[in-house]
Amino acid sequence: MASSVKIPLPLIKRVAFSRENFYIHSGVEEIWSFFTSQAKALTPFSALIKGEEKSGKTHFATALEEEIKKNAPSLNTIFFSSGTALKSFITENSLSFLKENTYIIVDNLEELFPSTASNLTPFESTFVTFFEESKKRKSSLVFFTSPNINLLPLSPHVTSRLNSMHQFLINEPEEEEFKKLLYYLARQRGIAFSPYQIKIISARLGKSLSSAQEFFNTYLYIKSVIPQKSSHKLLHSTLKSITSTLNHKKRETL
Repeated sequence: MASSVKIPLPLIKRVAFSRENFYIHSGVEEIWSFFTSQAKALTPFSALIKGEEKSGKTHFATALEEEIKKNAPSLNTIFFSSGTALKSFITENSLSFLKENTYIIVDNLEELFPSTASNLTPFESTFVTFFEESKKRKSSLVFFTSPNINLLPLSPHVTSRLNSMHQFLINEPEEEEFKKLLYYLARQRGIAFSPYQIKIISARLGKSLSSAQEFFNTYLYIKSVIPQKSSHKLLHSTLKSITSTLNHKKRETL
């Protein structure tokens, strides 16, 4: 019986995101177009982009930062990798960084707020001030977050601000786009698969972004522990492991 490969977390190499390897598929095309056009027009706005885990939020956020810096250089673009990073920055620098034509991108916004709270916490109050000051100073805010942010016990003061933003949802690509997405995911990780290999991977994984992410993590892990393995055998071993994992998950849901 085939067994799945469990990858030790330290051995999962952090992926370097870039605009070059960001595939603008149908699930993000409209959102991307909105942001880039707004930035070029230098029109201040605020937007909340929600996406499930492994939907590509972080890659979208980093690609957007790169795109804005390149095509709208007059904007002062600031990227925060998490709500925690934003909180630390505001705590250390107050709100002096908010100026006209400042473009603020925050990934993982949900980390900014506690998972349990009964009243408006001190930093939630600071967040409200930050939000209002950004509007006064004509700064743009772009927040990426999990849909689960709706489940957090946020105060009405915070919720009303988030609800006032343009709302977007990252959707999955169309089925016919998945092979191209696999190509980009492979290239992003420095892997060169042939069209035939991409076809095999796509047929085995179906249209599942999470399965694709798991596939590439497993592929790179097996390659790191058995570097002499041929490309064909490496691909076969990875698909065998992933298939076992997917079948196990299916049985658990039955």
